[in-house]
Amino acid sequence: MPVKVAAGTSGLVLGLVDSSAVWVYINHGAVLPVLAVPAIAGMMLGARLGARLLGVLQGASVRRMVIAVLLFAGLRSLTKGLGW
Repeated sequence: MPVKVAAGTSGLVLGLVDSSAVWVYINHGAVLPVLAVPAIAGMMLGARLGARLLGVLQGASVRRMVIAVLLFAGLRSLTKGLGW
């Protein structure tokens, strides 16, 4: 599968899962609108920007960006897990 299609599909699936999971918190009154509204606006802006970038960037550039994000997330998780 091309990297651009895989990245777009992954973003779509994650968005659907996250939006369905938030209903649990909304039903219990655990969502603060002061935090939720800017987060939703940021996700919408990021999705639009990401969709435009996927149309312009080469597959190798997208691959490098995905690898960089995964490395950063992994290192951050490792440092949190080790208590650093």
